[in-house]
Amino acid sequence: MYRPYKLGMIHFSDLSQKRLRDWLLHLANRTQVTKELGIGRNTLYRYLDKIKKETSSIEELFTLQQVQTLIKLENADWQKYLTQKADLAAKKAAKADLDHQEAQLTKTLHQYGWGEITDNLEFAQLIDLQQGSAEQKQQARAILQRWPAAKQKKYDKYQKQVQNHE
Repeated sequence: MYRPYKLGMIHFSDLSQKRLRDWLLHLANRTQVTKELGIGRNTLYRYLDKIKKETSSIEELFTLQQVQTLIKLENADWQKYLTQKADLAAKKAAKADLDHQEAQLTKTLHQYGWGEITDNLEFAQLIDLQQGSAEQKQQARAILQRWPAAKQKKYDKYQKQVQNHE
């Protein structure tokens, strides 16, 4: 005599059920879910509406294979998130390291007097601008106004030195 097996409903722990439900309602890519589960978009939205209203649970609406697919999709999203998070942390660490190196380099250059050389280069470029057309003179005035007072004093001193040598 033929006796088909009767499958009982799937049961999750409350925490797992809540996480899967929250992921499905808020974070899941709906087009990917419909494609992977093989259901229509309207069907998915009807299911989501029932889950939101808590009239049905995920176990009641989806088959065993569909629930497994949902779990795989959620895990793939989680792995993708962890990878992005690790990449972001690595980028932040690299940027912090570069910022530290730049500060060290600037300190060392100023210690050996190289900071003055870069300032002198900027000053020479500004003098060239001031000797150019009206538009370049306007640009030179704007640059000079942006500089702090100490740098403007250095520029005046540099300008006097250059004029004395000519």
